[in-house]
Amino acid sequence: MPGQDDFKPGAGGVGGTGSAGGILEYIRNSPADEFIIGTEQGIFHPVHLAHPGVTLYLAAEELLCPNMKSITLEKVLYSMDNLETKVSVPEYTAVRARAALEKMIEYAG
Repeated sequence: MPGQDDFKPGAGGVGGTGSAGGILEYIRNSPADEFIIGTEQGIFHPVHLAHPGVTLYLAAEELLCPNMKSITLEKVLYSMDNLETKVSVPEYTAVRARAALEKMIEYAG
């Protein structure tokens, strides 16, 4: 499963860092039923779908990314069809992003 091995527990096994998949896996394997989430609040929905009895607390009200909320499939399709809204990133970032996209396509296929 993508993300399951990339969550790194913090000191004493409390907290940690990782992808959304890693966070879901951490919650699945944890005996706790309450968690403080220090990432974008968009993780709440998939966590509640997978673990309905879990209580989540947002670490800070500011953990909402308005840019993520403004991206729609229609806007992505428009950008791809018209080759607009070009984004330039350093080569290192492009290599990692390309690998992630290729994995997503592989899993979807």
